[in-house]
Amino acid sequence: MSISKAIGTIILFYFGCVVLFDLAGVICVTLLPEPGGRRLGGQSGFGSRALYCTVWLVAGIFSGSFFCSLSIGFTKSNPVMQKMPFIILLIALFLSGALILFFYSIGEMLSYRVNTFHDYYVPGHVGMTYTFFITFLLSCLVQLIVSGKET
Repeated sequence: MSISKAIGTIILFYFGCVVLFDLAGVICVTLLPEPGGRRLGGQSGFGSRALYCTVWLVAGIFSGSFFCSLSIGFTKSNPVMQKMPFIILLIALFLSGALILFFYSIGEMLSYRVNTFHDYYVPGHVGMTYTFFITFLLSCLVQLIVSGKET
């Protein structure tokens, strides 16, 4: 496998994992009650900002782990990728930075950290977006370190 095909496959896996787990996180956040919400009986709800942050933290961890394991597994036959597997992390870092800059440029992440509209989606909420992408990159780094020790 050529290096350009390997990089193209890594980019495809990146966008696939980010979109898939972002949609899963959006569904979870939509189904969870909003902070300060009420249950049917009138008691206070259990929604909180920490709950939303946990949803995006878990989504980022799973997304980064799946991305990294798919990328390592698919590019195993490439000798360049076997010698330098951290190319996967560099591509993910570059694409994550590019996505965050793109979200800022289209005005998607211009809401304040104290969100009065209860918009805790990625992208849209600055804190949740950073939580998702930072945990994505950290889980990818951990996966690369663990896979490097196994070989």
